[in-house]
Formats: sequence, C-alpha cells, structure tokens
Amino acid sequence: MKVIELAAPRVDSLHSCTYSDPVPGPGDVLVRLRVASLNFLDIAVATGKYSLNNFPIIPVTDGAGEIADIGAPVADWKVGERVIPHFIPNWQDGRMPTADGGPRRGIDLPGSLAEYVVVPAFAGPHAGASIER
Repeated sequence: MKVIELAAPRVDSLHSCTYSDPVPGPGDVLVRLRVASLNFLDIAVATGKYSLNNFPIIPVTDGAGEIADIGAPVADWKVGERVIPHFIPNWQDGRMPTADGGPRRGIDLPGSLAEYVVVPAFAGPHAGASIER
C-alpha cells in the first residue's frame, strides 16, 4: 500500500513509500482510508514541537474511510460501512486518557496518511469506541 512516512520531526522528512498491506487480526477491522484531516497535533509532530522517539511513523491522527475487511469473530460491522477510526483506538469508556493513556494513531500507531489501517472493532455496550459509524 502507498503511505506518506515522516522519517524525522521535520516537514521536509515527509516522503512517499510503500508498505505491505495490513491484515486484520482477530477482533480487528481493516479500514480503507479515503480522507485525512490535519490538526494541531499533526503539525506539532511534523515540526518537532511534539517530541517523539519512534520515527519513522505514518502521521496524521484524523481520517475516515470504509471497512475493507473484517477479522474473525467480528459480527457487528460489515464490509463497505463508512467509519472514522478513533485517535486512541483502545479507549472504550470513561474520561479521555492522558497522553500516556494508550497508543495513539499517527503517533504510536499508523495514522491516516496510508491507504489502509487496522483498528480494533469493539463490540458491546460501548461499540464504536474504536471506530464510529
């Protein structure tokens, strides 16, 4: 798949490259990303104003697309449904976690400057915390 990778905390380190297509594991969905939206955090990461030590990364926290594939035993989602992957995909409920509250898309996990991303597909009373319809 095509991605835009940020190799260092400088805008001039953004470059196009190719990664292997991700595959959803058990309890995950594969989202084909159609749009990405820059926000303050994305600019801070790309300009070195938000310190990271895990370069290279696929940046940009916000995006949207549709489900392209589903890992077993996910039953609450269908291929083709339009979704918005959550910035903190493992956050299910309650107050928003602090900066160390779990991996974040575009920072610790692959972000939205990619053709595809794998995210958890949680089910139950708080379904959709990882992806929203």
